[in-house]
Amino acid sequence: MLKPSNMAALALLAAIAANTVNAADKVADQDKNTLVTVNNIAIPQARLDLNIKALMQQGQPDSPDL
Repeated sequence: MLKPSNMAALALLAAIAANTVNAADKVADQDKNTLVTVNNIAIPQARLDLNIKALMQQGQPDSPDL
């Protein structure tokens, strides 16, 4: 039988392992949606789409330059 301190350590290790897997999944998802990386910050396609939509709502014509 495990001591309470060993059980706590085991629970902590399990939580760290689960968090590491979730972080890796998030990085993989970001890599799929990343349009460009600037200063180590990923800029997703969705952000570009939102900016274009906002500019079109302000009256900008939909063009390749936009």
